[in-house]
Parts: sequence; structure tokens; C-alpha cells
Amino acid sequence: ESMHSDGGSGCSEALPSARPPLALRDECNLRVRPKDYPSDTSAKRQLWTILPLLVTSNQQAQHFVRTGNFATWDAYLLNQRTVLTIFHPDESREANSTTPSADLHNVPRIVTTRIGLQACGANADTIDGCTRYSTPKGNPLLMCPVKVKVPALYGGTLASARATRFPTFCGLRNAEYVVTTKWSTLPMLGMPIFKRFDFWVRVDYDVCFHERVDPIQRLVDQQGYFFHSGIVNDPAQCTRTLSDFVQLFSMKNKCPTADDWKDLKPLLHDSSGILSESSAPKVFFSNFIGGWVPFWTSSLMLRFAESWHSWDGGWVYRWGDQQFWPAALQVTATKEAKVLNFSTWRSTKVLEHGKRWADMLDRCAKSATKADPGKQYPI
Repeated sequence: ESMHSDGGSGCSEALPSARPPLALRDECNLRVRPKDYPSDTSAKRQLWTILPLLVTSNQQAQHFVRTGNFATWDAYLLNQRTVLTIFHPDESREANSTTPSADLHNVPRIVTTRIGLQACGANADTIDGCTRYSTPKGNPLLMCPVKVKVPALYGGTLASARATRFPTFCGLRNAEYVVTTKWSTLPMLGMPIFKRFDFWVRVDYDVCFHERVDPIQRLVDQQGYFFHSGIVNDPAQCTRTLSDFVQLFSMKNKCPTADDWKDLKPLLHDSSGILSESSAPKVFFSNFIGGWVPFWTSSLMLRFAESWHSWDGGWVYRWGDQQFWPAALQVTATKEAKVLNFSTWRSTKVLEHGKRWADMLDRCAKSATKADPGKQYPI
């Protein structure tokens, strides 16, 4: 199934058809045959990339549009085959929800009206439950209502999670943060719309761009499975029991893990399960990452993601997706050459992340105004 619509240029081209999963032959190390990976120039022009973004509150939606971050995405990251897909919780679908929430209901309205999205015709078809729009720059955009599952440990709803914070959490975060960052693992990888695409790029709503970037072209050129934009320290309290989990999963599945990383060696989990400040592994910055969809939706990866998502320690000790990516690459014995480092884009301020620094907000607002001269974005 592919979807056609009328309207602006973001509505004119068919979105990718549903496709069967790529059968990667080896259940342990996911060996990929050369023909499995798109590598030639002509194929590159036919590739589709999804940018999944979960927005769970009015506050997130308002920040995303207020400083003009989206305007920089529209100008410097999106194109006719790179599709921002905004997932938002709908009160009719929210797990365990008994009362409608205005905070949930307003997210799509805020995004569509403040950004200035154009609906793709009154009778436009949906695709995997998602509605199609055209952005101000004429790029396709999808809006998808989803059911966001919240564990009983957090009260079962996003509203209760928003009001919950355990003393075991690292950092000043509530349980909603845990739910939403964990959504970017198993729930995201399992979305039907996600599997239609060839590549994925995940960008936090508080990231802006100052010039055009094409991470997928670089990923394809080197046949990479994953890219990141930097490595940071992770406090031991953010990964408590995670090494135990990695060890137990590997033993149960009888699969080898990565043991020959050099530059990425600080990200490896100690299989002894000893947890201490000195042995806490580092993690990737998860506010600008991406990868090859068939690799991340392979059977072994989804088994790991399902186990990781359900492990009690992850909910008690606040594991987010930032803790997921290195562990997932380790247990699948991914070769270091398949993990690409785009940290120079961050260090040279091709992109910036954060919402607390006035000078950064000023730069992002100026880039947004340059990208969208018809508007002035306030700080």
C-alpha cells in the first residue's frame, strides 16, 4: 500500500509501500550480504528516511514551535523522502486512560496551527493510522496518534507518570521522561509506519540546525548501521543493573557480544555485572542519532529491545534510550566500523541542542528566521 494525495508538494509523492522485513541470515551477529545494503548512487535517490518524534505534552509542542526549531529542520534536514513523523498520545488510545486530557488533545492542534502545516486534502487517505500534511517548505509530514503504554509502577497514565519521581532516578527527571525516552526503543522500532522506511533519524525537539545536513548519504557511503553525534559520560546510577541485564541476555541467547571495540571501548558493559562509578560505561548523545531500519528491526534486535523494555531495573533506575543504543550494538556484536561518528557537526555548531542557554536560543531563532523569512521567532 502506498498513499497519494493532492495539495502542496509535500502531498504529491507516494510514500513508501509496506515491505517484508529483510531476513538477515545469522541470528547472532546479523551478517548482512552486500546486496542487502543499499549502496549505489541510483538506489540512494530512492531511499526513504523517517524522523520519528514523540510529543506527549503541550509544553513540548509549544517549545518545539516557539523558538523555530522546526523551521530549521524543514529547511536543513527534511526533504521529499525524509519525513518527520510526529507521534502524539490520543486520549481515546492512551493505555489505562479513563478521562480525556486536554494536555494530550492539544498537541496536534498546537503543532499543525503554529507550524502552519497544510492538510493533504479533505479526503486524504491515512497510512498506518497516520495523517499526511505538507510543511511550509513543501516537505511531507505525518501525524500519528498512538497508545503510549505506562506501567502500573508509574500509575498507568501519562498524567500520573508526570507527577511521579522515584529517589532511584538519576538526574532531575520524572517518570514521564522515562516513558517517553523508552518509547524510542521497542515501541518506536515496532511501529508499522517505521518499517516502511529504509533509514531512521531521531532528533530531540530542542535541537536546531544552522545548515543543511544529510546524515543518511554518509551512512550509505560507508554502509553503516548507526550514527551518533558524540559520546558522553553516564553516571553509574543511570545504568544500575544494566550490565547484569546485558550479561544475562547474552547468556540466554548464546550469542557473542562485541569485544574488539577500540574507540567505542568505553561504551562496553562489564559482563561481570559489577556496578561502580569507575566502571559505568559511556553513552551516545541520543538527541541526534539514526540508523538502517532493517538492522534495527531484525529479529535479534527486537528480542533484545523487548527484553530491555520489560526489565524491571530499567523502570526503577530510569534507563532511557541513551542507555539502549550502546547495549544493543554490543549484544549484536556490531563491528565498530558500522558505527559512524558525526560529532564534528556538534562541535562546529552545524546543530545545537538545549533549551537553557539564551545565546543558543538566540542563534536558533536567527537560523529559523533565515530559513523562514516570513516569521520572527522570539527567544
